Amino acid sequence: MRGKGVAEKPLTDPLIVAEEGGPSEACKSKDVTQPMVVEHEGLTDAQVAELRREWGENALPEKRKSKLVLLLLAFTTPMALLIWVGALAELTVGLLKQAEGRQGVSGPTEDLVDFGVLLLLQVMNALVGWHEECKAGDAVDALKKSLAPRANVRRNGRWVVVEGRELVPGDLVVLALGGAVPADCRLLAGKEIGVDQAALTGESLPVRMREGDVAMMGSCVCTGEIEAIVVATGARTFFGRTAALLNSVDDASNLDKVLLQILLAILGVGLPCIVAICIVLGARGNSVEVVVVEAVVLLVAIVPIANQVVCTSTLALGGRTLAEHKAIVTRLSSIEELAGMAMLCSDKTGTLTLNKMVMQQVVSADGVAHHWPEEAEASAAATEVLECAALATKWREAPKDALDTLVLGAARSSGWLAQLDAYTQLDYSPFDPSVKRTSAVLRDAQGVEFEVTKGAPPVVLRMAHDYAAIRAPLEAAVDEYACRGVRCIAVARTDERQRWRFLGLLTFLDPPRPDTRQTIAAAHRLGVGVKMVTGDQMAIAAETCRVLGMGTAVYGTADLPEATEPDAPGTQLGRSPSRTLTQTPTLNPDPHPHPDPTSTPTPTPGQVPSSSRLQTASRGSTPSTNSTSSRPCAGVAGRWA
Repeated sequence: MRGKGVAEKPLTDPLIVAEEGGPSEACKSKDVTQPMVVEHEGLTDAQVAELRREWGENALPEKRKSKLVLLLLAFTTPMALLIWVGALAELTVGLLKQAEGRQGVSGPTEDLVDFGVLLLLQVMNALVGWHEECKAGDAVDALKKSLAPRANVRRNGRWVVVEGRELVPGDLVVLALGGAVPADCRLLAGKEIGVDQAALTGESLPVRMREGDVAMMGSCVCTGEIEAIVVATGARTFFGRTAALLNSVDDASNLDKVLLQILLAILGVGLPCIVAICIVLGARGNSVEVVVVEAVVLLVAIVPIANQVVCTSTLALGGRTLAEHKAIVTRLSSIEELAGMAMLCSDKTGTLTLNKMVMQQVVSADGVAHHWPEEAEASAAATEVLECAALATKWREAPKDALDTLVLGAARSSGWLAQLDAYTQLDYSPFDPSVKRTSAVLRDAQGVEFEVTKGAPPVVLRMAHDYAAIRAPLEAAVDEYACRGVRCIAVARTDERQRWRFLGLLTFLDPPRPDTRQTIAAAHRLGVGVKMVTGDQMAIAAETCRVLGMGTAVYGTADLPEATEPDAPGTQLGRSPSRTLTQTPTLNPDPHPHPDPTSTPTPTPGQVPSSSRLQTASRGSTPSTNSTSSRPCAGVAGRWA
């Protein structure tokens, strides 16, 4: 598509339409309800400059301080201020003695040496931590620059590639295979695309989007190509509003708080004693000079001056050790916070799991499940299921989606992918949302023509000519997989009488990483509780917890405490003002649930209620009996009727 796209949906994000005459007043409104029209010329440089002044760069907000400010702050901590008091007192006394011309034991030498020692400790305290944190910050900045997304955008009538941070609302961009979505973009007319939103929703499979849908910043295009209009940038994107929560927390680290508490406790006991001693010295007729010197000596004695430099040096060595294991420490105090962790809340997809679909079992038409790959490769019925599933793809081309990648990968690992070339593909029908399946017409080496299909189990099973006879065991198997959160696709082919013969099911899921269970067990032994936070379906969350030994209690957002501060950060994240504060920020993982060919009786992502989009699995608890936890399998059998 290279022309004009129209989307009739109202927009709630800032949008500037790329028109020849510049942005219209209607388009500057934050509630644009008229059709969105994007001219083929895109924005001009002048319009981009105007919009950038209005909306800023397409970058997430960060709390950044210059290196000079960080260095100055290192000299103004509570302990540093006490050291400054002692050092200045010693310097003052030394200068007074030097002005009076004193020599020998009563001269200024001792006081000036004390001043130099205190100043050296002060500089060491500040520079060690400042140097390590600056070095870590530079490493993170270099990593961000190397991973910075780029966008193919229409400017001044030409397609150019620019840095993602240069985009502005109203830019016309192309979202292509393998590229990151650089901002919140509303899709224009064109073929649907597959978008990987695992980073936002935890959904392992890509979701399909078409004209009018909004692809969120932070997601990635995995299939297709389409033009889109930028509707939100930077902090106004869904991802940006989420990231803003990180900047709303207190900057004071736990280590700083502990050191401050120690200092206050020492001063609370020591200062009254120092004051009492100074009063006694004054009462006995000692000079002010003697009283001040004694007070400084006592102050330096009770304050653990080297405490800061020892802690900083130890953490710096720890940071270097972590760097050898390819971990970047952005703040030295975070090492202590990690060491003192009592509970770890982890994402599921890509953290606890592999973030890729892996074949689990091949179920033949008689209901027998063959584990992949050992049992499946030894079974002729299971091999036929997998072979016909591969024939229902364009195996000579690169896989178009995750399911084709899964099927062809299994065929390749079994070593018979090349054998598919013995068949001639006469016709191929890609996935159709209206019928929920993919089909192909083929001719074998003997010239016999037949048709194969793969898709949603309820659809494919009903196509079988002996549906009434085989439905009971297969429906029971699919219901069991649905309650466990395992995805299924069904496979069938036509026989010599052109009747559909059901062959079986392919089951797959996003499995845990090989070392996840051992890591969680090690964390438990160290006294660290592990909780899983995911946006995936309840059944999938429960099955993952069961496999990882994290218990079976899974809770939705309805079980979370209610927000008591209406203006608290994040209470309105991702929702309209009319929504209640008890709900967690949600993002529908798939605006069109029907295109998912793996749809089983498990509720599809688009059907999961918003109150159950976020689940937390707790360790060592019993299965919950509340309505939220019982939703995954509710009404499963009824969907076959």
